[in-house]
Amino acid sequence: MVRIMRALKSVLIVVLVSSLVPRTSLAKDVSLILQKDKTNLMLVIKNSSDHNVKVSHLFSISSLIGPIRFRVEHNGSVLDLRAEGSTEAPNEGLYITLYPYQMVGAEYDISFIKALYGMTIGCYAISASYDDGVASQFNAYDKKITSNSMTLCFKEGGKSSSKPKP
Repeated sequence: MVRIMRALKSVLIVVLVSSLVPRTSLAKDVSLILQKDKTNLMLVIKNSSDHNVKVSHLFSISSLIGPIRFRVEHNGSVLDLRAEGSTEAPNEGLYITLYPYQMVGAEYDISFIKALYGMTIGCYAISASYDDGVASQFNAYDKKITSNSMTLCFKEGGKSSSKPKP
């Protein structure tokens, strides 16, 4: 009986201590989803947790202050961003609280992304990441998340096709 009481006391202490630890957002609680339709890439941040998560809804790909980065690979080489999109400086108004299972996203014209990365005829592996370098200033989600990868293929005449990458 004494052993059972000691074991129950230990379990109770662990439960009490774990309940006092503040909940933090883990990368698996927030996901980044990359999809494509005929002319656009869609990028969605999804809160898969049971608690609120604050994220930037500025889906800028500016290398200076934008939280979104595309990774484009062709024949084993990573392509650099060739041009910059315009963006506004981060501020509190650019953040949104995602409630459990809520999503926020943006669309990018494929021809715009194609021009930014200098893509021509051929197939390219593309994925995206969300990495907000100033999130801590706004008490927001500050971990890097990476999307699924897909293949974009461009033919002569500018037509594109895609397929999910395993």
